[in-house]
Amino acid sequence: MSVEEQRKYFTMENLPRSERSQLDISGTIHGDELKATFIEHRPSMQSTGRFILKFTDDYRSFRGSFESTAGNTNGESFGTWLHE
Repeated sequence: MSVEEQRKYFTMENLPRSERSQLDISGTIHGDELKATFIEHRPSMQSTGRFILKFTDDYRSFRGSFESTAGNTNGESFGTWLHE
């Protein structure tokens, strides 16, 4: 399965709307693993990165890691799968 997302604002509860930026996400799901790359569009710069995430047994949430060229950051990612 492939994943393509383009959102004006990615849901981040603790981040004020004025500090959010557009993300373009593309990736694939194989079994319980999602691998995706992203481009973040900010007024002053563009950054790229990737996610590697594992879904829980019920596929309702996921946990994994991210890397980004924005400040050479990396860390843990987690969240809940939202169905619209």
